[in-house]
Formats: sequence, C-alpha cells, structure tokens
Amino acid sequence: MKLRKTKPEDIPDVIQIINDSIAGLKAAGIDQWQNGYPNVSSIENDIAKGWAYVLTDEKEILATLALGFEKDPNYDTIFEGTWINDEPYGVIHRIAVKMSRKGEGLALVAMKQCEEICLENGIFNIKVDTHRHNRSMQRMLAKAGYTLCGIIYLTHADGAERLALQKVLRK
Repeated sequence: MKLRKTKPEDIPDVIQIINDSIAGLKAAGIDQWQNGYPNVSSIENDIAKGWAYVLTDEKEILATLALGFEKDPNYDTIFEGTWINDEPYGVIHRIAVKMSRKGEGLALVAMKQCEEICLENGIFNIKVDTHRHNRSMQRMLAKAGYTLCGIIYLTHADGAERLALQKVLRK
C-alpha cells in the first residue's frame, strides 16, 4: 500500500469515502462532519496546496487524508493541557477510510506513511485533532503513539471542540 498525492481524477472516489464516513459518524450519533464539510471544494483546495493524499493498493483508493506543513491557527491556543513542544509540525486532517475496508488498520498504515513524509521534510512533530466522541479515531491515534495534549476549538466550525494530540517523531 502506498500513500500518494491525490489527483483531480481521484476526487469522485475521495468524496465517496468521505460521504460514507459522514454517514457513519451520523449513524454513531457523532456530530463531526455534519455541516457540509469536508466537500469537493475542501478536497480541491487540499490538492491545490499539495496536502491531499490517498492510500492505494494500486487497484483502488482505500483512504484519504490531508497532510500539511503550514502552522494551523486552530492549534495556537490549547486548553486543559499543553503541546509537547512548539517545534515545527505537520498537521493531519480529514482522515477517512473506504467503508468496505474499515477495521483493517488502513488509517494506521496511512498515518505511519505520513510520519515518513514528515521526516523526509525535516519535520519531527505531527499534530492532529479529533471529535471527543470519535472513539475509533482515538483508538487508532493511541495505537500510532499520539499523546493527548488538551482541547482546541475550531475557528472554521463555529468553535467546535476537538481533542488535540501530538506525536514527536525520531530525530
């Protein structure tokens, strides 16, 4: 399996994965991603910035995510804790796995490959956030070695609360 940059022709598959994830979150009673985001515009913006990635097995797209290296203003202020350090970081957003492949550890595979991309770019920290009720994401992040650092509030989502996590990569 390989994590590669998302191409414009991948958008229909990426949106299907995201829409299935939106439905899954709704069915689980989680209000994350229930306001029309992420959407085609989000993915197009990620592609334009070079942040959009898909995990593939050469036959199909298995997962999607965004990995960026710009400072995220949502992470400027953290409550009920502190970041491990203030060094430069990669940020991962919008992780979603193909519905028919959930439970295979694909998000963890994608996260590990994100770590390698960060290291190749001289970045030794990754930050990520997730909804308080998104237990499957929290379990995956714990398996991947992320530390819960506190709580942030999203400026682009009416101040929605998120658990904030960080991982320090090897140097």
